[in-house]
Amino acid sequence: MNNIKIEEFISLKDAAKSLGVTSYTLRNLIFEEDIIDGHKIEGTLFFKKKDFEKVKEYLRKRLDETNS
Repeated sequence: MNNIKIEEFISLKDAAKSLGVTSYTLRNLIFEEDIIDGHKIEGTLFFKKKDFEKVKEYLRKRLDETNS
């Protein structure tokens, strides 16, 4: 069995903060686009950091389009 390290994950809250949006906004966009898998850990939604980094710029562009 794999040892999962919390350092390998980013919370929805921290991911949203890095993009300058609310958790609610980011969650809705991620679910709408279905581009990254989330993992519920101790009641909090997390994403693998490496996966989030791969889609971060795409999410930023989509957020900019939405706000225009």
